[in-house]
Amino acid sequence: FNHVKVLSEGTDHVWAYRFRVPQGGNLPVRNLWVLWSDGEAGRVDYPLDAGAATKVRVTRLVSDAEGNFETQVLEPSEVKVLPRSPILVETVSND
Repeated sequence: FNHVKVLSEGTDHVWAYRFRVPQGGNLPVRNLWVLWSDGEAGRVDYPLDAGAATKVRVTRLVSDAEGNFETQVLEPSEVKVLPRSPILVETVSND
């Protein structure tokens, strides 16, 4: 990555960072987000500004009992953060 921006440092118990990742050539820079919550109140809504992207891929960075990492494709406004369960969010091509 060539740039990181702090979006939230514990506001409402959410920690959020955006990373800009160059892809080389004429490809656009990719945005990735890492978010987590230190709260105990359950799911926290955290809508993202994903620019023109209408979908984002959300991957939970803590595996389930079988070692699988849950992945969902959502609208940026549907992103939710669980307590002590960090997520990686990346834009999905609108193609």
